[in-house]
Amino acid sequence: MEQQASYNDGAAHAQMTVRAATALTGMRRALLQGRAAEAVDALGFTADTLQSAARVLLFFHYPACVAATVAVASAGVPGLPEQAGTDFDLAPAAFLDLPEALVDAWVNAVYSLNPHWMPRPAQPSDAEKKDDAASSSGSVPG
Repeated sequence: MEQQASYNDGAAHAQMTVRAATALTGMRRALLQGRAAEAVDALGFTADTLQSAARVLLFFHYPACVAATVAVASAGVPGLPEQAGTDFDLAPAAFLDLPEALVDAWVNAVYSLNPHWMPRPAQPSDAEKKDDAASSSGSVPG
C-alpha cells in the first residue's frame, strides 16, 4: 500500500511516495535511528530546546520518512533530489532544513500507513504509579 505526500509553496514543490513498512523497511528505519543519534551530537546545538527539537525530529520522524519513501519528485526544494526511487537517502541535517509544511505532510502520510511507528509518550512503570498514588494520598511509602 502506498500514499502520496505533496508540498507546494508556489516556488517549490515536492511529491513523496511512501509505503507501508516491510521487515526490511523496518530494519532500515532502525539503522537510520542510529545515524540520527550520531548526527544530533555532531550538529553541536548550544540551546537545549534546539537540541531537544532536533533529537525528536531526527530520532523519530527522519528515519520513518526516509525508510518509508519509495519515490521523490521535487523542484526547488533545497536538499531534496529532483527524482529518486527506492534508493532515496537524505542526510539528517538536510531533513532539519526542509520546509515544515513538507515534513508535516510527509510525516502524516508515513504514520497513516505505519501507525506502529508513531512516537508514543513513555508510560510510567508500576513502581512510579504506586509512588504517585502514595504521594497524592498523603501517605508515606514504606
